[in-house]
Amino acid sequence: MIKLNAFLFADWKNQSWDFRNKTSKDFDLVFETRLKMLLDNPDVQKSLEMPETLPSIYSQFLIKELQKRNETNIQLNTNIPENMLWFFLACKYYNSETQFTDFTDLTVLTEFMKYRANKEELSDMLRN
Repeated sequence: MIKLNAFLFADWKNQSWDFRNKTSKDFDLVFETRLKMLLDNPDVQKSLEMPETLPSIYSQFLIKELQKRNETNIQLNTNIPENMLWFFLACKYYNSETQFTDFTDLTVLTEFMKYRANKEELSDMLRN
């Protein structure tokens, strides 16, 4: 889960954390707290409200895919980590650009961020 969401744990770099004596609920709480902290960030909220967000995410995914396959000569800056793109896409998909007043919204987003269970569904929405 940490690897899938490295941007949530960027400030943990070069630190060690021991979850061996903790329950999965302890880690879930840490994960949800960090996700909520990011969602409460005014810059993130502003980005989610911009009409260009979805087209930008789509172009980033397309370019990254072409670069992985060495099928493009387009050299655009694609320094946005893929896991961050998934975060923004999931927020848009679940209409989560709010403060998550409904706990269910946060739960659905959290589950996606942890496991990426329905990536194709989100990708289809983005393409359409």
